[in-house]
Amino acid sequence: MPAHVQQQILAFGPGLRLRCTLALPEPRHGHAPLVLALHYGWEGTEPPAFYGGGLLARLVGPALAPLGALIAAPDCPGRDWAAPESEAALLALQDHLQAAYGLDVQRTLLTGYSLGGMGVWHLASRHPARFAAAVVMAGWPLPGAVERVQLPLYLLHSRDDEVVPIGPTAEAAAALRARGRPVEFVALEGITHYEVDRFGGPLQEAAAWVQEVWGS
Repeated sequence: MPAHVQQQILAFGPGLRLRCTLALPEPRHGHAPLVLALHYGWEGTEPPAFYGGGLLARLVGPALAPLGALIAAPDCPGRDWAAPESEAALLALQDHLQAAYGLDVQRTLLTGYSLGGMGVWHLASRHPARFAAAVVMAGWPLPGAVERVQLPLYLLHSRDDEVVPIGPTAEAAAALRARGRPVEFVALEGITHYEVDRFGGPLQEAAAWVQEVWGS
């Protein structure tokens, strides 16, 4: 897990506020990478305060610690991650963090689980220049995303997912490969949708792929 975790409430203009859990890396020479981690769904009208911190603590932080990155886990400000206010807040968050912490803009990763994974498909397909790579966990592509996406993708999905079946992810991977797009697809076995913690090992393996994409 990164060295220091803090909670922040950020304002990016009138009516655009964002709660975010940050895991800051150990001090290092050079500029640290950035990981944006999008959380799964929730009950009620909005996520509980600093809900993204749960995904960071139980999965993304430990698995991606070898990257030495600043990991940001925001709370979704809209109905989902594809909502206009969510998209605007995430792009503003990325700009803010890269400027405030002097991050390496060439080494960025977008990742998410379930609803967050669908958000990754959406943002990766609409803003390919902003991210160097993306890792989708248990999330379907939203309409039009497969046709638009260009950046390297790593797809993790369980054959035993009872909430988000693997079929659309497998079809998306095949379509991307047919078009010569850079995609890795790992079909997991014996993991149900709510066993989020069991994605830790596969996500740590994906971290090695991320480093190759980054060239570090």
